[in-house]
Parts: sequence; C-alpha cells; structure tokens
Amino acid sequence: MLIKSLHLENIRSYADENIEFPEGSVLLSGDIGAGKSTVLLSIEFALFGIKKPGLSGGALLRKGSKRGSVELKMLIDGKNVIIKRTLHMQKNDVRQDSGSIIIDGVETKATPIELKSIVLNLLGYPKALLRKQKEIIFRYTVYTPQEEMKAILFEDSEGRLNTLRKAFGLDKYRRIRENCLVYTKKLKDRKKYLSGQIVDLTEKKQTLSKTIDELKKTNEDFEVMRPGLIDVKNRIGNYKKKIDIINEQIKQGQLAQKKYELFTVRLQALAKERRNNTILIEQIKKECGELNITEKIMDYSGFLSFLHEVLNEHETNIQKLSKSLNEFELMLRNSSELKNKIISLSKCPLCEQEVSADYKKNIVKREEETQKSLTGKRDRLEKDMKKANEELSLLKSDYEEIKKMQSEQELMKYKIKNLLEKNKQMGVLENRNIELKKEIGQINQDKIQLRNELPTKDIEEKHNMLQDEMNKLLAAEREAELENARLENQMDSYAKNISMFLVEIQEKEKIKLTIHDISKLQIWLEDFFINLSSVIEKHILSKLYGEFNERFVSTFDTLMADENISVRLNDEFTPIIQQNGYDIELNHLSGGEKTSVALSYRIALNYVINDLVSQIKTKDIIILDEPTDGFSDDQFDRVRDVLDKLKIKQIIIVSHESKIESFVDNVINIKKNVNLSIIS
Repeated sequence: MLIKSLHLENIRSYADENIEFPEGSVLLSGDIGAGKSTVLLSIEFALFGIKKPGLSGGALLRKGSKRGSVELKMLIDGKNVIIKRTLHMQKNDVRQDSGSIIIDGVETKATPIELKSIVLNLLGYPKALLRKQKEIIFRYTVYTPQEEMKAILFEDSEGRLNTLRKAFGLDKYRRIRENCLVYTKKLKDRKKYLSGQIVDLTEKKQTLSKTIDELKKTNEDFEVMRPGLIDVKNRIGNYKKKIDIINEQIKQGQLAQKKYELFTVRLQALAKERRNNTILIEQIKKECGELNITEKIMDYSGFLSFLHEVLNEHETNIQKLSKSLNEFELMLRNSSELKNKIISLSKCPLCEQEVSADYKKNIVKREEETQKSLTGKRDRLEKDMKKANEELSLLKSDYEEIKKMQSEQELMKYKIKNLLEKNKQMGVLENRNIELKKEIGQINQDKIQLRNELPTKDIEEKHNMLQDEMNKLLAAEREAELENARLENQMDSYAKNISMFLVEIQEKEKIKLTIHDISKLQIWLEDFFINLSSVIEKHILSKLYGEFNERFVSTFDTLMADENISVRLNDEFTPIIQQNGYDIELNHLSGGEKTSVALSYRIALNYVINDLVSQIKTKDIIILDEPTDGFSDDQFDRVRDVLDKLKIKQIIIVSHESKIESFVDNVINIKKNVNLSIIS
C-alpha cells in the first residue's frame, strides 16, 4: 500500500485542501496545532470510518459546516484505489453517509460498514482479526500515535502481553484455552446430566428379565387353553351344520306355507271375480230383454232444417211488417201535428203574412184525406201482422214437436249401441268365467300337493333342542375367547413393555458409551489440548520474542550510542533497561531516552507483524508520529540510519522539528492562518 494523495473538505481546520504524497520519506512539517495530526486521522477515517470512542464524526467535521468529505487515493497491490467518505450534521450529531470506492476505474457504492469490509479485504488483513480490534494491525504496522506506544510501554505486563497477543494474532490461543475451559465445564454438566439418565439402567434390566419370564408363563397358559377352545369351536361347527339343515327344511316349509296361503287368497279372489261376472251377465241379459229393438229408426234432421229455414223467413217478414207499421204510425202523427199547427197558425213564420181561412181549410182537408188513406193501409198491415204471428206460432209448435221426436230417436240409437256393447261384454265375461273355472281347479290341485310340504311340530322341537345345545356351547366359547383375549392382551402388553425396555436400555447403553466418550474428550482437553495450546503459544511467542528483541535492541543501539545504557525484552515483552550495569525504571529515563525506547519498540513491532502476517498489503508504508520528541542533535543524525535500515518505500513522518528536513526526500509544510490550515 502506498498513499498517493489526500483531499480534505471541511475536515477540522481544513476547508478545501489536496495533499500529494510521493514515494520515499515524506515529512509533514508545521508548528504544533497546525493540522498535522488531522492528516493522519483523515487517512484513518478514509480507511476505516468513524469509531466511538477514538475517532468520532464530531471530532472531524469542521465547526459550523453541515457537510465534509475525505478522498484518499492509494496504490494497493498494483491497483489504483480511491476511497471517498462523507460526513453530515444531523440535529446535534455528526454521522457518516454511504461512501464509494473506485478500484481501477470501477466504482462501488457502499454503506460505511460495507466499505470498511472492502478495505480490510484489500489490505489483506486476516479474517480472524476482522471481528474485533479490526484496525490493530494498521495501528502497529502503519500508524501508531506516539502516546499510544508509550502507553503500551507503561502498561502492566499482563495488559501489554494481551495487547501484543492481539497484534500478533495470538489472542486466539488464549481464547482457545478459555473456550476449552467453558467447553469442558459444559462436558462435565452434560456428563452429569447423562449420568442421571442412566442411574436406573440396572433396575431396567432386572424389570426386563422379570417381564420376559411373565411373558413365557402367560404364553404357556395360552397354549394349554387353546385346544379346549378349538374343540368347542369344532362342536359348534357340527351343531351349526345340523341346525342349518333343519333351518333349510323349516325355510322350505315356510315357503310352502306362504305359497299355500297365497293359493288360498288367490282362490278367494278368483271365486269372487267369477261370482261378480255371473251377476253382471244376468243383469245384461235382463236389460236386453226389456229393450225393443224391432221398431224402425227415423231421421228427422232434414225436416227440422227445412222448418228452421221457414221459421227464419216468417220472422224476417214479421220484422218487415213491424217496420212498415211503425212508419205509417209516424206519418199519421206527423199529419195530425201539421193539421193542429195550421189550425192554430195566424201568421206565416217565414214571411210573416196573415194566413187565410181558406188556406187553412184546404190544408186541413188535405191532411184528413192523407190520414184516412194511411189509416186504411195501417189496418191492413195489422191484419197481415196478426196472421203472420199466428202462422209463426204454429210453425214453432211443429218444430218443437219434431225436435222432440228426433231426440227420442237419438236416445233409442244410443240404447241400441249400448246394448250391443253389453252383449259383447257379456261374451267376454262368459269366456273369462270358463278360464276362472279352470284356474280354480288347478289351484285346488296345487294346494293338495303342498299339504305334504307344510312344516310340522316335530321339526321345530328338534330345531329348538339343537339351538339350546349350541347356545350353551356359544356361551362356553365366549368365556374361552374372553380368556384367550385376556391372555393375548397380556402377552401384547408384556411384548410392548419388553420392546420399550429394550429401546430404553439400548438408549441408556448408548448414553453410557457417550458418557465414556465425553470422559475421554474431557481428559484429552484438560490433560493435553489446553496444555498443547499453551505450548504452541509459548513456542510462537518465543520465536517472536527472539526477532522482536533483536530488532528492538539493534534499533535502540543505533539511536543511543552510549555504551553505558542498554535494553532488552523479558519473557513478557517488557523493556528491561540497564545503565552502568544496574536495572533502572523506564520512568526514570530522560525524554529523549524514553522516545528512543518507544521508537525502537514501534519499529520492532512493525517488523515482527509484517513478517508474521505475510498476506497484508501495508508493508511498504509506515507513519511515524513525532518520533524524535526530546532527541539531541546526535540522535537526529542517527534517526537517518534507522530509517535507511527500514527499506520501506514510503515513510511519512509527522514532526515540528525542522532538523528532520535535512534527511527526508520530501517536505510538506502545513501552516495555520487563524483557524484555517493551508498546505504550502
């Protein structure tokens, strides 16, 4: 991994700055508070995002700004990588938004957590270290704040060793031992629980043996009882055959009885039908004798039709006469009214002239002559009308008489037709009586034959006697079957219990074997595996200790050209300092000496971790935060030798000491103008 550039927008004291990082040694130079540490925190934020506590959004976002961003360009394993993360103010809290990562021109949008996972994979950090303390390798290989390194040196030995275990990836062995202790406790609890489940194993085996004996005894009783039941069933079978034969005989007799009764009913029905037919024949003969069919049948329908036409003509003529008579009556009334009007008239209603007496006289005379003529004609019409009504009355009387005669003739025709039909019916009835006589004779013969087949009292008594005997056998059979069923149920119950006991005992035997296996596993874990993990850890720590101690001592010796003071590490990786042959406390060293110890420890730690974790991609870069705090002029010169020995492609040094500029390849000056950091 190599850092190429860093762009800051509204991050702490930076408004909008872009910082280019070349290869080789680079010095971030500036006064205290100029903004050098902000650059390192921004690099860490771009890689891993904000974290609480340690690196919060509120500590990064520039005061008064609503949004801020960091864009980091890197070269990782030959790939050009650009990471961009943003911050925004939300109410009273600063939160990070979803970011993006561009790998060789391919952009991926991701949430903060997803982005961190992608970066960790790019950096090649072991998956085992990705769950907790995710940035610990970065802290001890790339960038460790000076105060954190000094804190490790001043920690108690157990705390320091645990921190180094995490850095070296050896914390897993301690977790293995702790997990083993937890697991062995669970094994003991499991063994205790399983032991409680087999505490009655011996008792179950005894109960099983007893149940098997009881099943054998019950089976023997069943075999003893079985022949008696078979004998009863055979005897019942024989009785049943005899009863079936008698039942068949009784059935046949009952069928004969029913048939005999049906014959009797049929005879009664046939005899009744024959009697009814005889009575009906006599009645028909009597009716035929009473009816005289020798008279000639006359047909008056033609004459009735002629009379009907004549009647219609007379009625039409009378209507005409009545109409003419009404007309003459009307003319007489009109003439009389005119006569009376003329007599009483004095002036003409039209011309209003006086009407003369002669004129009136002539008119009256004329009307009287007219009335006389009309009266004569009316009288003649009345005579004709009277004569026509008399003739019509006679015609109607004749018509009704002839109509009555026609009805009598029709009735006679119906009676003759009915008589002929009855004669025909009588022939049918006589033929039917002949057939009935034959059928009655045949049924009487059949009844005589059936009398021998009718059931007798002896066979019923024999049937009842056999049935009583079989009922006794059936009762005995039921008792035997009940006993048989009881024994079978008892044997089934014993068999089920035996099966259940066998399953339980088998399960308990399995549990017993499981307990044995658990005991073996427990012994193996407690007596071998836990000790083995400690041995492995000690072996690895021993190897690491050798490399760590060698690098630590050589770096310190380079920085401190004083033969009176020397350093080494004890078994717990605690620095042991000797001066003039005496051990002295780290706290008693001068500022420059403490910094030398811390820087040596830091460089040794970087070397060992990079060597141990071969797949990480951060071996080409190291960031040193104030590595020369308290150094003398001679020590500044020696720092150059230490950096040359590192053979790292990119070394970023953060310091306010201008003397370092003399031995680095590149210098980035940071100045602060009021509250704004500027790259110059």
